[in-house]
Order: sequence, then C-alpha cells, then structure tokens
Amino acid sequence: MTNTTVSFVTGQRGAMKLKYDNYTYICVKQLKGRKYWTCSKQRSRKCMARLITDLDIDKINARNTTHNHPA
Repeated sequence: MTNTTVSFVTGQRGAMKLKYDNYTYICVKQLKGRKYWTCSKQRSRKCMARLITDLDIDKINARNTTHNHPA
C-alpha cells in the first residue's frame, strides 16, 4: 500500500463508506476473507472504480482506481 490515507465516513443514509484517495466506496459483498468495494458514484455516474480489501482493511488491492468524475 502506498501513502494513501484510508478512513471511514458515514453516508447520507447511515451506511459506512471507505474513503480512499479522496473517493468514497461502498462494500458490496464479503466473500472468503475479502471485502469488495465499488465507487459510491457507481449508479449515479456509472463509475467502474473498484477496491478489494481483507476483512480488517489492512491490505488494499486497488483493482481499478480510474474514476470518471471529480473527487
């Protein structure tokens, strides 16, 4: 992992969001010791950015961090 800061914010409806590189992600599934995250703008902006983390969110595997919108 690089020097990118990771934090958590509460969304408008109370759900936890992961904030990574000034973009927010929502957890869409948890499977085999991993959490799969999509950009929180996936539906409204059709953004395809994705992250995969371990359950403790110690390791981040940035699958696709190209966003089609500003942070």
